[in-house]
Amino acid sequence: MDGRVTNAGPGKHKASHKFLIAGGVLLLAVVLLVAIAAPASAHHGVRPTLIGTVTGDSGQTLRGAHVSISSSGMVVAKAVTGRDGKYRARVPAGTYDVTFDCTTYASLTDTAVVVAEPSTRQDATLTRLPTLTGTVTDGTSPLRSVWVKVMDGSAVVGTGVTGRDGVYKVYVAEGTYTVTFSRYSYNPLTDTDVAMTAPSTTLDAVLNHLPELTGTVTGDGGAPVQDARVKVLSGSTVVGCAQTDSTGVYRLYVAEGTYAVQVSAYTYEPFSSSAVAVTAPSTTFDAALTRLPVLTGTVTGDGGAPLPHVRVNVKNASGFVACGQTDENGVYRVYVADGTYDVIFCARGYQTLSDTGVTTTSPSTTLDATLILAASAPPCSPARAGAHR
Repeated sequence: MDGRVTNAGPGKHKASHKFLIAGGVLLLAVVLLVAIAAPASAHHGVRPTLIGTVTGDSGQTLRGAHVSISSSGMVVAKAVTGRDGKYRARVPAGTYDVTFDCTTYASLTDTAVVVAEPSTRQDATLTRLPTLTGTVTDGTSPLRSVWVKVMDGSAVVGTGVTGRDGVYKVYVAEGTYTVTFSRYSYNPLTDTDVAMTAPSTTLDAVLNHLPELTGTVTGDGGAPVQDARVKVLSGSTVVGCAQTDSTGVYRLYVAEGTYAVQVSAYTYEPFSSSAVAVTAPSTTFDAALTRLPVLTGTVTGDGGAPLPHVRVNVKNASGFVACGQTDENGVYRVYVADGTYDVIFCARGYQTLSDTGVTTTSPSTTLDATLILAASAPPCSPARAGAHR
């Protein structure tokens, strides 16, 4: 080896240069094709845009107007206008019905709207509905929170509520309607054949206060019973209900008439009167409740230790009538009317015990129970016969 470098020759260098140039041209062609095709791919599948502005008949832009775009009765897109009254929605190119809705304005539908690429403008001007307004009083002072309903047949077409000044406003199309006024403790009022015309119709109303039914519910020794429930019935229909406060007093409002009144409270026997006459302005009806007999006792384990959190269910032929649970000392108290019952004791990890034919009498009946461990038994497993201690 003489250490000389062998020259490959100029011909081979020229061939390499030609290959590189050809490869560069090919690469440039591919890049150009991708660049040309990219915009087409980017726009593939993009839908045309339906845009527009919704204004009122005074020229003001309407925020929160709902735009519904439908084809053959089927909604294909929805939009809501912004603060500037503008909306936009993308839909396939085609022909649509476009409906514009806004509170207090008449609905507007533009039919056969042709939507094409890249966008189509469809503006809308909505007409303010006529206003039904008025003041509701009790004959002397304005009444707030009166619920006003405008009805076309059985359909509610508009609603409103009176403010502190007793004034209400409801926006409905021109026509003839039934208007109702209602508020708690007042006789409802209905006006029929109310003709609505643009731009405004006034309809005032005077509501009469319902008679008040009030009274005190007491228990043992005349002590007030709190949270007693009072129901007033006309036939089988409940027309009023109330609950006693900490002083045992209740009050409710019903129309003049004769009613059945039912009073119930936990641990007390239910009380009822079938003919209570209510007259204006107020009627007093008191009720004295009798404490139910108490069924009580102690539940222990088979080792004699008291068992807390044992569930105690009392049932008769009609089903369960009362339930209770033992405290930390294993003691339970359940209030039931005099009678004969099945008493069921159940606790997790113990066999369920059922004492049948237990007779309760006033003022108190004692029924103790002992539960047997049964590690494999599910909580409140099917009752078995057993004897009470």
